[in-house]
Amino acid sequence: FIKQFKENAEVDLENKNASLKLSMNYEEAQRKKTLLAETDKQRTIKMASIIVGSALLFFALISFVLYKKRRDAKAAAQMAQFETTVAETEMKALRAQMNPHFIFNSLNSISVYIQKNQLQLADSYLIKFARLMRLILENSEHQEVSLKKDLEALELYIQLEQLRLNKVFSYTIRVDEKLDLEGTAIPPLLLQPFVENSIWHGVSSIKQGSILIEIKEHNNQLQCIVEDNGIGRSHAQKEKSEIGGHISLGMKITQSRIDILNKSKNENAQMNIFDLEQGTRVVTNLPLIFIY
Repeated sequence: FIKQFKENAEVDLENKNASLKLSMNYEEAQRKKTLLAETDKQRTIKMASIIVGSALLFFALISFVLYKKRRDAKAAAQMAQFETTVAETEMKALRAQMNPHFIFNSLNSISVYIQKNQLQLADSYLIKFARLMRLILENSEHQEVSLKKDLEALELYIQLEQLRLNKVFSYTIRVDEKLDLEGTAIPPLLLQPFVENSIWHGVSSIKQGSILIEIKEHNNQLQCIVEDNGIGRSHAQKEKSEIGGHISLGMKITQSRIDILNKSKNENAQMNIFDLEQGTRVVTNLPLIFIY
């Protein structure tokens, strides 16, 4: 009996051990299964994150490329438009400087001198006229010319108008001694519309009219002043004529040229008009450009 009891106890113990081992094996299998499932989940999440991140990066790159292309295309279009505006403005400026009325009147004056047998006056006028036309054509090929060359053209224009109007006005050109006439640059004939305006809407209808053209360095800029003792803008605006329309166009073109100058050189050039007690003053501040 005792022997049988021991054998049964050993069998029970073995069964218990086997059952415990099976239970431990099951728990270990479950733990491994859970760990494997968690690892698979983490791997799936990581893979999904990589895929989503890659997709976002890809779309971001595509968006940047498309944006850059649109920006470059817009910049190119703006540059092309700006260059077109520059070309059109310069052509308008050239046409305005070669005012048909001025050319016709100049040729008519030469004809009158010849008819009156004033050959010396006709010859002098014709020489000045030819030099002015040559300078206008030469200077129009450049964005800037030397101050000396531009003043030469401007003075020729004034002298021709002075002769044609029988010297009803005088003029003075005053240049700061500090400025190098040949080494300082200026847009060609930028001041001509102001002088023309002073002549035809200022001093041509008064006695002892005078025009002062002063050029100097001011606050690191080239300051150009055109001042007359004429009838002033308020009175001149009452007069309606073709010349007046031309002068308005010339002033608008000059303002456009200044705007282009500011944009192309990132400068702050300005044109201001002041009404004096008698006459008008136009002050233009331009970038100080040197010719090397």
